[in-house]
Amino acid sequence: MAIYHSRVTTFSRANNHSSLAAAAYRAAILLVDQRTGKRHDYRRKRGVVETVFMTPEQAPDWALCPEQLWAAAEEAEKRKNATVAREFEIALPHELSDAERKALVKDIGHALIDRYGFAVQASTHAPSNDERNHHVHMLVTTRRMTAEGLADKTRELDGGQSGSMEVKWTREMISDLINEHLARAHIDARVDPRKLEVQAEEAWARGDHEAAIALARRPVRRFGKNAAALERKGVSTEISKDNAKIKADNAARLDKAMFQIAQIKHPRPHAQEARRRQRRVQRKRLAVHTDGIQVNRIGGAHASDAVDMLGGAESPEPQPPTAEEAWSLAQALWNQDILPVHAASMPQTAELMVGMAERVRTYLRDNALPQAVKELLRRLKALKRRMDVPAIKKKAYQKACDLLDRAQWALTQVNQLNPTGRDVVLRFRRVAWVKHNLESVAAAEAALSPERVREDDDRIVIGTAEVELWSRHMLNRFPIGAIDVDTALDPEGRPPKKLKPSAPILKFPPPFRGGPK
Repeated sequence: MAIYHSRVTTFSRANNHSSLAAAAYRAAILLVDQRTGKRHDYRRKRGVVETVFMTPEQAPDWALCPEQLWAAAEEAEKRKNATVAREFEIALPHELSDAERKALVKDIGHALIDRYGFAVQASTHAPSNDERNHHVHMLVTTRRMTAEGLADKTRELDGGQSGSMEVKWTREMISDLINEHLARAHIDARVDPRKLEVQAEEAWARGDHEAAIALARRPVRRFGKNAAALERKGVSTEISKDNAKIKADNAARLDKAMFQIAQIKHPRPHAQEARRRQRRVQRKRLAVHTDGIQVNRIGGAHASDAVDMLGGAESPEPQPPTAEEAWSLAQALWNQDILPVHAASMPQTAELMVGMAERVRTYLRDNALPQAVKELLRRLKALKRRMDVPAIKKKAYQKACDLLDRAQWALTQVNQLNPTGRDVVLRFRRVAWVKHNLESVAAAEAALSPERVREDDDRIVIGTAEVELWSRHMLNRFPIGAIDVDTALDPEGRPPKKLKPSAPILKFPPPFRGGPK
């Protein structure tokens, strides 16, 4: 499950910040501030994968030297509260390889340079505690880089309405490039720059309750520079305690919600029997008298039954489509879904569709034509269902993998929060959840085996053959070209007798329901 994170921060002299110190720390190098003589030595720092410098094409050569670049950035600012550097902190997908992450960093850096024209120092850091925490620190100058050196300030990033718009553009640009590289690496995971609340609401609206619950989590607090230094020395801070509590609350809420959803989807037998007994009691409370009707209570899923007993208005049953509606639906289904894929293997149906308008005009008074069109629509719908089966199976496999990833992440959180294993019940539930999702992934993967894929392809071939047989029957039963309206009727003005189909009509097996079992 790819994780999206991007954050823009500034370094200001008002907060005693130094661009040289920031650059040295992120690249794990030694830089000396020539103005103050202070040494910023972070060569013992670990976890820096690589540091690359990117500049506009017209930039001078010294812009690729960190000591000269950041010394010039400090020299260009005269005010005591000036902003001397800006940083874009970006999470990199752990699903990508090192080479693919390196290419992604370069693409993001060049996109920023093309828009703002500043110089970039990109330092990629490896994970420390969480194996997924690959990230890059892009330290950039606050001034545009020209052939003469640092020029005007990038005021559009300073704040206000323009700053908000630029931050939004940056977040969307980063997510687009990440998704592009994931797709290029044939990885189905994607990132979303929107807030977790918005993503959770959208997931809930489309019925993906598991994803909505996983997204509706409280974010943890970020460690500052001082707190992170204390944590590395083994000193517990208030931020770490708060984060531990937030993670525990998120884990408990996730576990409880998943358990409730599992109960709804797979209710226990005794719970089902209890609901049946409750419905029987509710039905008995409906008493009918000779002088009228007395209702004690109406509720639950069977309120509609009570309305029928009380003589309420019955909901109209769905009516089958008319011949005109069936023909419009069949034409749309053929043109949009079936023709682009199976045009070569279905010449009879293609011929029928091309001349169908003239065929309808010719046999307008023939009562057999509407039924034939409805049967054609039924067969086209059945073929479309069979064509959708491979995509449904792939989607089910991807969803099972995502749920497994979340279950493994939740189990990892339990192991980190309970290293001694005291919370046995919670750990047992998480392990059971992982096993359940492993079984789901195995079942979904089995549904995509070569044998099952061949079976699905065979069903599609049979479906096309059934549509072709019926199309050939309609071509023979309702010919055009050599027959007109007058010859389509007998001498007494009546339509001719129905002809038998020219080929046997194969019955469909039950339509595919749901995902693989």
